[in-house]
Amino acid sequence: MDEMAEWGCKWGAFEVTREVLFANEKDSSADYSFKTPWTPATELLNRVAASFSSLKFELNFETENAEVKGRMVWADGRKIFDETRGGGA
Repeated sequence: MDEMAEWGCKWGAFEVTREVLFANEKDSSADYSFKTPWTPATELLNRVAASFSSLKFELNFETENAEVKGRMVWADGRKIFDETRGGGA
């Protein structure tokens, strides 16, 4: 498997956790937390958001030593917000 193509970073995720924040008949929210090496997993989120276009995805990230950090949001199957700071981005 080509991790860069799949995840957008050198290796896949590690230290993965999931927490259901709330769930009812109309709405639900879950929080997934994971670590990836060096860069956020944007390729993964691009594919997942496209596959589940009725859902909203938010990625908050920070690289080691906080060189690059930010927030990205996907809705309607595409990235609608990208606030990346640092690293020349």
